[in-house]
Amino acid sequence: MARIESKGLQDGSWQWYLQRTNEKLLEAIADFNSGTKRVSLVHNGSFTAGKEKQPTVISCQFSAIPPEGGSKTKQYKLGLGDCDWSLSGLELAKERAKKISLKLIHNEFTWEWFNEFIKGHKPVDEMAALLQVPIQKWIDKLYATKKGQIKPSSWENGYVTFLNRFYGKIERKDGESLAAFNARKAQLAEEYKQKPLSEQLIRNCIEATKPYTCSRFRSYYAIKTLLKVADLHDYFGKLLKEYEPTTEYEEKERNVPSDAYIKRCYHSSFEIKRYGTKKYHANTARWQWLYGLLACYGLRIHEAWNIANWDSPVVLKGGHWVEVNDDELEWQSIEANLVIPAFNDPSNVHHKLAIKHTTKTGYRVAIPLSPPGEDWVREFDIHGELRLPEMKDPLSLKRTGSTTSYHCSTRTCDSFHDRELGFTPHDLRHAYNHRGRVLEISVPAIALSLGHSEGMNSSTYAKHMAMETKNKILEIAVSRIYENEHRSPLSLNAAIEIAKEIIASKNGDPHSLNELLAVLYAIPNPLKL
Repeated sequence: MARIESKGLQDGSWQWYLQRTNEKLLEAIADFNSGTKRVSLVHNGSFTAGKEKQPTVISCQFSAIPPEGGSKTKQYKLGLGDCDWSLSGLELAKERAKKISLKLIHNEFTWEWFNEFIKGHKPVDEMAALLQVPIQKWIDKLYATKKGQIKPSSWENGYVTFLNRFYGKIERKDGESLAAFNARKAQLAEEYKQKPLSEQLIRNCIEATKPYTCSRFRSYYAIKTLLKVADLHDYFGKLLKEYEPTTEYEEKERNVPSDAYIKRCYHSSFEIKRYGTKKYHANTARWQWLYGLLACYGLRIHEAWNIANWDSPVVLKGGHWVEVNDDELEWQSIEANLVIPAFNDPSNVHHKLAIKHTTKTGYRVAIPLSPPGEDWVREFDIHGELRLPEMKDPLSLKRTGSTTSYHCSTRTCDSFHDRELGFTPHDLRHAYNHRGRVLEISVPAIALSLGHSEGMNSSTYAKHMAMETKNKILEIAVSRIYENEHRSPLSLNAAIEIAKEIIASKNGDPHSLNELLAVLYAIPNPLKL
């Protein structure tokens, strides 16, 4: 909780919620400390103006004779285990602090007791037994705890890939084929997993990755999780501390193209440079069309194969886009603002696309963004037939190295690379985002069109926001581009008026809308319900 809340504080969208939570926790800690002897609870944060740091854990502070002995007491500030900065973490911290307090008051406190009961250190003979268990048994136990909670691909990419490296770094031999090299690594991985955990094997596993990279972090996290399952986290705690991730990642510089360069590539990078078959010529035109679509809408690649309203209007029912027939009775039974017209329908004046629920972030509506004074939908010839590149099973999942991706995504990335564009398809999403900021579209509207939830990917507000509300926000944002000379983000007052209109027309739940506005504008109860 503390980790998520800390991230939310940086984003700003959780600020009000965090402030309330912090106030409750600080008040509860002060009450506990005033009524408890010999022990006090503390946190690792700071609320000093200009030096704010969101707390993450709750610790205890007390005086005791040092472990090495002596007659004078020494002040200690120590952790209490998994007592994070949350209401549940506080209850656990209070329970453990009370036990320390009683031991100190009755002169029964010993460091052996503290290490065993509070920190979870095992007796020597029990620890020795744990250190003889083969690594494979711990991996099996870890899989049993994760099974059903994560996708098989996440288990493979997040754990198996890194827990297969206890042999450390190995180089390919001269003349050794790639297949033989991979077979040798697989054999070594199985051999090493029959050994018990040791400091050297843990170092081998983590140091098989480069420092300050995402792979290093994921390797560290896989080992840390395995040690927790094996009940050896405290035993190897000092070693893990050496590899604890920092924020000093070597971030790969992203080459986000300018709008002018995107346009130039569309017109110059898809020319037929050699003679070929009609099929080759046609597919080159299809790659150009896909490029224009990704540039206009900032779609993820596989989303181009998941457009629901290209030829027919659709309506959202039960979390799915459902085609609407031409039957007048069917149209009359549906609220107009719930229907997304067909892309080629003249009534779809803002060229909205309905993206299916099977995509990464589920169903949504996407809007095109062109530079000021331009119309890329027209210039890139997006209208007409759906002209996607021809390939077999575009939405089948393919494994490449340690990652799993859609076949269409791999092919499209290869196409960009072969044409030496200098950027990736994903960079077009970044360019779309930047273009939206230039056009002064509100952040929530850009996030909705891209399929991102404004800094709150896992929150219930974005996940359960009514589709009508999302559509309304997008309509307002797009109308600003086409109708208003002075473009500015949607103000709180304007958003409140829109919410009231939706409530009055009985198309939205008042409490859901109130929660949505509270998150987007970081104020409590904006509709004063």
